[in-house]
Amino acid sequence: MAGTTAKHLTLEAARRELDLRRDEFTLGIEHGLIRTCWSGDELYVRAGEVARWRASPGELAEFTRMVHAAEAAELAGVSRHRFDQLARAGVIRPVRSYTNRYHAEVWQYSAADARQLPERCPELLGTRMPGPFLAGLASGVDRRAESYRSRLRAQSLLKLRDPWTRAAAWSHWSRSAQPFAGRMKISQAEAAHLARRAAEERLTDVLGAHTDPVTLEEHGEAAREFTAALRRARRSRPAPELVAPSDAAARLGCAVEQIPDEYRDRGVPADLLEKSVADGSTTVPTPTGVVAGREHRAAQHRKDEREAARKAEQAAKLRREQRESAAAARARAHIPERTADPRVTLHLGPTNSGKTHDAIDLLVARAEAGGTGVYAAPLRMLAFEVYERLRTRLGAERVGLRTGEEYVKPDAPVLCCTAEAAPTVGDFLVVDEAHWLADEDRGHAWTLPQAPSEQGAPPAAEWIPHRRARLCRTGGRRPAAQAFRPRR
Repeated sequence: MAGTTAKHLTLEAARRELDLRRDEFTLGIEHGLIRTCWSGDELYVRAGEVARWRASPGELAEFTRMVHAAEAAELAGVSRHRFDQLARAGVIRPVRSYTNRYHAEVWQYSAADARQLPERCPELLGTRMPGPFLAGLASGVDRRAESYRSRLRAQSLLKLRDPWTRAAAWSHWSRSAQPFAGRMKISQAEAAHLARRAAEERLTDVLGAHTDPVTLEEHGEAAREFTAALRRARRSRPAPELVAPSDAAARLGCAVEQIPDEYRDRGVPADLLEKSVADGSTTVPTPTGVVAGREHRAAQHRKDEREAARKAEQAAKLRREQRESAAAARARAHIPERTADPRVTLHLGPTNSGKTHDAIDLLVARAEAGGTGVYAAPLRMLAFEVYERLRTRLGAERVGLRTGEEYVKPDAPVLCCTAEAAPTVGDFLVVDEAHWLADEDRGHAWTLPQAPSEQGAPPAAEWIPHRRARLCRTGGRRPAAQAFRPRR
């Protein structure tokens, strides 16, 4: 699978495996239905999580389903008018927006959110809505677009792990990465670090313009969230100090002109300078260079894990083949080679006349007398049916099965096989539907099991037409067991 590793999948690969749209997949992550994990700064989905949901795809599709307002109202148990009022008031947030062919904006909602609405806001589903809600709706309030943008911002933050990166995202939304944000003072080092995180994570492209606040309330919320995110970032670790460009050039052993323009005004971040000195570089990388290096390392890491998974699969296949070879060797050691006996017994008769039943009786009698044998059938289904019958009569330990799909007890004294899988061992052979010997494509599969260790297979092309002629002359009325020696 593209985008997979031995243990986890990228978000895009997991989405394709689960057969979900991007907004449905993001909704599943937001609701906690699709559990994710971090590997470094990359967000992944474990392969076991994908396998768990692929086992019940309809359940996940129902949880992540998006519905229009009419169906959402039905799921919530309210009228369409009441649901529209709740949506305009911001009680339930849309998850998708698009413009229809009439150039009207259409909103879609999460089916799971609609079902939970009666439990979450029972007081708003009564016969009459509270006065403040009615007053706001009467003034023309419509918070659907605002709620939709708020939900998109929350979904974007799910993919950001670093506290400084999350603070940079809120700084991008609030446009307040300035020396002051409310009552919180931001140092020059912190402002530079926020700008650096935004550039290295390409937040402008990742977040997109559709998440930007529009109303004054949204800008106020973004400023408050930025203040809280900055406090959390400070608690996690301080922002790197800035080193003067001349001092950084002296430590790197290069000219000041070789310092990238991004760092000449404010200074070079101390952590970036230390890493460049440790790597023996003569300059510090730009944010674009950091992004390119990180993406290259991530791609190489995924490539290495795919290669390791491929080698593990090859090793498992080799071990499986070795086990099958060992089982076949045990079977050959347990079942004697068929002796060179040119006699071929044909049991002929019309359909449902008991030919296979008689042959199985002979095979059971030979097995009960201490002999070994093989039953070869043209179809896997027929071989499995006879296998079940012989297990009932002889016991499960004395009967084996070998087809293109199963390999059960290959060292048992009695084997039920498809013709292609039948061995040339055993002192008794039952070949069902023997007329296939004359088939140009599959006839060799019926011929080879009859080849004993000292003698080649009977010339099927000679004797099968002869026996067919005799069956036609008798009218096919009486099944008979005939002993026949092939012509030389």
